[in-house]
Amino acid sequence: MTQIDVLDFYTKEGKIVSNHQKNVYTKEGSVNRMRMVKEALDPLITNKICLEVGCAEGLYCDYMAQVAKNVVGFDISPDKIERAKRENPKNNLSFLCLDWDKELPFGKDSFDITLLTEVLEHSLRPQELIDKIFNITKIVVATVPINEGPHEKPTKGGHIQSFKEDSFKDLFKGKQIVLYKDNKLTAIIVAKK
Repeated sequence: MTQIDVLDFYTKEGKIVSNHQKNVYTKEGSVNRMRMVKEALDPLITNKICLEVGCAEGLYCDYMAQVAKNVVGFDISPDKIERAKRENPKNNLSFLCLDWDKELPFGKDSFDITLLTEVLEHSLRPQELIDKIFNITKIVVATVPINEGPHEKPTKGGHIQSFKEDSFKDLFKGKQIVLYKDNKLTAIIVAKK
């Protein structure tokens, strides 16, 4: 699989097919994940500079912008970024169309907190992505679907990686994990440099 394959998937609308995708990617099914993310973010984001990687239409960016000093969201899909800009007009919120596999236009420690919600399973090189993000941020809040099983090819939801508790935690070796939680569908980690 190449970055072109990933980009091709995200510039087209994927179809929700599996029960896991129905549980995780529908509004009704995302309530538990959103609750986990909000509980992790709430004590961290007030008056902070925040980044969301893989922000899609900007739902979490909009949430963070309510109390954060400044929020930047980026996604590989131009269509999703245009929709995010339309649906989330706030002075302290901006959106960029970027590819995380390329050089990011941010300096060292540009952000206090970076959110990666359901992103790492879509990355060709999740460890490289985590390392790159820790160069530009102090704290990472990340979620992944947990216990999905291996993927020989992309799922209908675009997953190319799968994680269990140990493999997810391994991405944060050398970092201070201050929170790990899972609800059998989604796992969340909060880690510091």
